[in-house]
Amino acid sequence: LPRDGAGLAALAEKKRGGWTEHAERLARLTLDILKLWHALQKRFKGKIDLAQAVALNDIKRQLANLVYPGFVRETPAEWLKEVPRYLKAIEQRFDKISAQLQRDRVWTGELNACWEQYLARTAKHAKEGKRDPELQLYRWMLEEYRVSLFAQQLGTRMAVADKRLGKQWVLVEAADQTDAAVAEF
Repeated sequence: LPRDGAGLAALAEKKRGGWTEHAERLARLTLDILKLWHALQKRFKGKIDLAQAVALNDIKRQLANLVYPGFVRETPAEWLKEVPRYLKAIEQRFDKISAQLQRDRVWTGELNACWEQYLARTAKHAKEGKRDPELQLYRWMLEEYRVSLFAQQLGTRMAVADKRLGKQWVLVEAADQTDAAVAEF
């Protein structure tokens, strides 16, 4: 990365030719995401089976955390390109929800516990002005885990299961403890 104004100007000049192509790729990806998101929003219209309320609320929360004002800017590029797959997994979950209602409830409970844990740590880090790459990886592992539970045929970017999520959480906690030890020193 450039360390001064001249370095930034040189890098900008070097990469200027690729900006249009990159912007077009990003615009296509964003359009694909928004089309999928819009189609999913339509599925919430009409009569809703109360037995599916827990799953539908979980889906709404997941959608709100994937597509929101500024998501293109705030989502790391490596994960932004995965969002269409996450949205397709939600489509498949919608299609299967009535057939596997009990399993969906169990998985939703497990995912909610992980998500609440993530949110609490994110809030703590925000207060401390800290950015933890291990916590960010955990966040996206949760999305991959959702794919593995609800739409296995789409495949995951990495091997993920409840045990791997647990191991990643241990890394998040270890990073916090290391930071606390350094701050005391």
